Amino acid sequence: MVLTPVDAKDLRKISSKDLVDMFVDADIEAAQIDVTETGRDIDNVYTALTVYLKNHPNLGVRVTQSGGKLFLMKRGGGIPQK
Repeated sequence: MVLTPVDAKDLRKISSKDLVDMFVDADIEAAQIDVTETGRDIDNVYTALTVYLKNHPNLGVRVTQSGGKLFLMKRGGGIPQK
């Protein structure tokens, strides 16, 4: 058979909307994203979040990349320090 049936839920990756929704629901100032949990690489996640947040400025959230890590922050917040 040319096509092999698979469960579509197994193919779903965490979307930018999912990440932002989790962040907003957590009601925190900043959070580091564990990119390995998304099933995508860091550049893909950063680009997708940048586009999503540009299209949804009312959320008051921004994404930044620092030291090979990704962070979501409320606008006006800074990168968390260790």
